[in-house]
Amino acid sequence: MVCDPNAGAPHTRFQWFNAACFQNVNTAGGVHIPGNAGRGVVRGPGFERVDLGLFKNLTFHERFRFQLRGEATNSFNHANPNGFGSLSLGSGVFNTITSYRDPRIIQLGGKFYF
Repeated sequence: MVCDPNAGAPHTRFQWFNAACFQNVNTAGGVHIPGNAGRGVVRGPGFERVDLGLFKNLTFHERFRFQLRGEATNSFNHANPNGFGSLSLGSGVFNTITSYRDPRIIQLGGKFYF
């Protein structure tokens, strides 16, 4: 690692960090050896999600009750990248986001209490 990979990074799907900060380390015999980068030097994508829930209780007589509910996870459908495909320099998916977290999910339900 020759510089800070997070400084000046484009943070796009196909180029998340500054890949020029990582260089191959080869000895005179052409043998690849591990470099000096520690764990966690690249900051991954953040996480943003808003969950909502609404419910209404309806009472019939004194004994019966009906509950109508609606729940939405990731209500605003924000795209949350999950992680990198590979951090290996020789990989074809190096420095790319290859997966995303759950999209918006909406559930409706009803309960009858007696």
